[in-house]
Amino acid sequence: MRRLAVLVALGLGACTPRFEDAPWRVEQTRVLGIAAEPAEARPGEVVQLSALVASPDGNVTAAPSWSVCTRPRTAAERTAVTQRCLEGDALEPAGASWSVLSDACARFGPNVPPTEDDGVPQRPSDPDASGGYFVPMRAEVADASSFGALRIRCDLPGVTRAIFEAYEDRYALNRNPEIESIVLRDPDARPLGDAPVAVAAGAWVDLQVVAGQTAAEAYVRYDAGGGVLVDEREWLRFEFFVTGGELERGQVIVSPGDDPDEPVVVSWLAPAEEGVVSGWVVVTDARGGASWRAFAVQVDG
Repeated sequence: MRRLAVLVALGLGACTPRFEDAPWRVEQTRVLGIAAEPAEARPGEVVQLSALVASPDGNVTAAPSWSVCTRPRTAAERTAVTQRCLEGDALEPAGASWSVLSDACARFGPNVPPTEDDGVPQRPSDPDASGGYFVPMRAEVADASSFGALRIRCDLPGVTRAIFEAYEDRYALNRNPEIESIVLRDPDARPLGDAPVAVAAGAWVDLQVVAGQTAAEAYVRYDAGGGVLVDEREWLRFEFFVTGGELERGQVIVSPGDDPDEPVVVSWLAPAEEGVVSGWVVVTDARGGASWRAFAVQVDG
């Protein structure tokens, strides 16, 4: 049966389906992360799309098929993805190299939406908490399908010229965060990667992740209520996935006030059975950027 996941946080980033008690356990083929390069683009610009697809046997190398939602939200809809897009009625095929819709800021941004054939009234989209707008995208591999969203750069609507020019001068396009290292935090501080690292069956171990120096970027946001520009720093979300054992927790949020150099640590209980366990860490930022790294552990009796 096909499993469909929808990104809760708007952004072409990791998705965690909420249809199971342990969302961090990979028991079937799943799309764990979606990313675009660049992470934020203007209408008409070309982006490169990629997806992290995992299975109980490890990474899935098959290239996903991509589609883009072309239907803006109606006046009554408040969801990130419209019902017609979820049902597949308003999706158009897209390639891994994709040119952002020329009218993306009208369909999914602050501009006046185009008139639809059915006459259903549309409304401009509201910005997310970071002040951004997104185009819903879908990645599909085998029986796994997931929606993400590409951040689009749109002009500020209804502001003074001074605010508009200041925003244009100060705003920096989002970049994807990076994972600097994943380490098994034991006396040897062994790095984790594609080559399996040995762990005793039934042992608790700590997985330590360090993000890159520039992962949590500073940016400027327009506060419509106050009519001013506000300096912000991105939060980061780390999501952990494994094919075996038990994770103490599957998600860690690093808030803007936290030390960005402080490692993120999650405890993992190795299974009692011998064998190779595959794992993944996905990091997403407040403006929809994403990246990931895989690792493997050899469980010995």
